[in-house]
Amino acid sequence: GPSGDGRIKPDLSAYSMVGSSNSAALVSGTVLLMQQQFLAQWGFFPTADLIRAVLIAGAEDLDDPGPDYQRGFGNMNAFESVEILKGNQFIQDTLRSEMQSYSVNVSQSIQKLTVALAWTDPPANPGDEITLINNLDLKVVAPDGSIILPWILSRESVLESLQSSAIRGVDDVNNVEVVSFEVDDPGLYTLEVSGRLLMANEQGFSIAYKADTSDLFTWDYPLKGSHMPYNGETGTYFRWSSTLKSTLGDLYYSYREDANWTLIRSGLDLSDGYWRWDAAMSMSPGLVDAMMVVGLDTFKTEVFTVSTSLDANVGFDCGDSVLLQWPHTTSVNTYLIKQPGERYLEDLVLVEDSLFLLSEPINSLFSITPIVGNFELLPSYTFDYREQQSGCFIQSFYQEVEVSLGIYLNVQLGSVYG
Repeated sequence: GPSGDGRIKPDLSAYSMVGSSNSAALVSGTVLLMQQQFLAQWGFFPTADLIRAVLIAGAEDLDDPGPDYQRGFGNMNAFESVEILKGNQFIQDTLRSEMQSYSVNVSQSIQKLTVALAWTDPPANPGDEITLINNLDLKVVAPDGSIILPWILSRESVLESLQSSAIRGVDDVNNVEVVSFEVDDPGLYTLEVSGRLLMANEQGFSIAYKADTSDLFTWDYPLKGSHMPYNGETGTYFRWSSTLKSTLGDLYYSYREDANWTLIRSGLDLSDGYWRWDAAMSMSPGLVDAMMVVGLDTFKTEVFTVSTSLDANVGFDCGDSVLLQWPHTTSVNTYLIKQPGERYLEDLVLVEDSLFLLSEPINSLFSITPIVGNFELLPSYTFDYREQQSGCFIQSFYQEVEVSLGIYLNVQLGSVYG
């Protein structure tokens, strides 16, 4: 950024190890989750300006306070944005001519307040120097009467100016405005929305706000039943949110059945909010707890699973019967066989053995999920047994000629079952 008329771009950042294409997919997927959450609560879909306000209010501010032209208003945080929707921390209204105000009660435990205003502005004419049609303004009035204005950036076409930190001021170009500040005094804060220039009779808008609690530590990942590693193939990140005064913590894990805590890493910087765990890929499958120790305080995760994808295969395909099989894992109680239903994989049968015999199956697609207690470990890929090139017991049969020794006949069986 900025855009040609000085608008802040990008609006938001999303981090991906494999590039911007995957980042875009992460944002799209997050928006779908937000739409699903809103639909479940209200029975209809949210507007685009509400989604934009909630995404920006929930984002993690990076480096200096306020936006910049490298990463916009911060790094997307899907969890925080969905929590804003679940907590009804948003306002939707229509501005006509008069100023409209809304009150937010900020308790003593709140450390920081972030308020985002967004609206879908009518299109400008091609070539317009300033493309903002309806100019709305946001300001926050503190309990003592002081006014807090939005963050703005320099639009001067000089590299040094474009790299300078955000300051507070009146915004004349963006259809997103953000006010964020450290809370000094608890009490009633007033959010004021006004229109300095409205070309139409009315303009709809959305406000989203997030209150960060002080002296709080919460786990963002893993949650109950999460998988580590998440796909069975790569390292996975522990993720947390911390507003503790202490800045360092020690991370431990323990298998649920033995409750002996093993140190993973000491001296983690809590302000980072994440740490990559590669060792989980080589651990034996099972149910695991983790905890962060900060001084004399401990913060435990909910139980999660450590596992890699199950390697299922076809023992034989004899036309009238098919045998599915997989390696047995000592910690696993049962295995759940699933098949695709109308929209999702659906449960077919629960077995205790590491094989499953089917007679004249109609559906040829299967997936096998190991079960430990009441939790599912990572399943096998969903596979079509007809495409595995498995014969009726005999997977391969070929000869080898060894000079002066003779002819070897090699037979490989898919299974010795039966």
